[in-house]
Amino acid sequence: MALPVHFHIQENLTLPKICAVLRDGAGDPLNLAASTVTFSMRAWDDNAMKVSAQAATIVVPAAGSVEYQFAASETNEVGDYWGWFEVTSASGTYAAPNPMYIVVHVTEG
Repeated sequence: MALPVHFHIQENLTLPKICAVLRDGAGDPLNLAASTVTFSMRAWDDNAMKVSAQAATIVVPAAGSVEYQFAASETNEVGDYWGWFEVTSASGTYAAPNPMYIVVHVTEG
């Protein structure tokens, strides 16, 4: 079983971008051609959504490479969050990384 990925960003900042290679259940990169990708994030200790299905950028479609740049309002509360990407294509919607979340740590600046 893979360990979750940890991402750190200081409060009220918009950089660095959160970057990922999205993979299928077998561990192969998803081909994101003709797909859209969104990023969502909820608070670790409850279900309050901090980021709800915001558009992510597909960097290299064939390699499953994506990134998301936070808005300052999305990093304005210090704490730990669960983050994930969702891919929508003609065949449906797929949550990635699967089955693990990205652990996002917003730290004091």
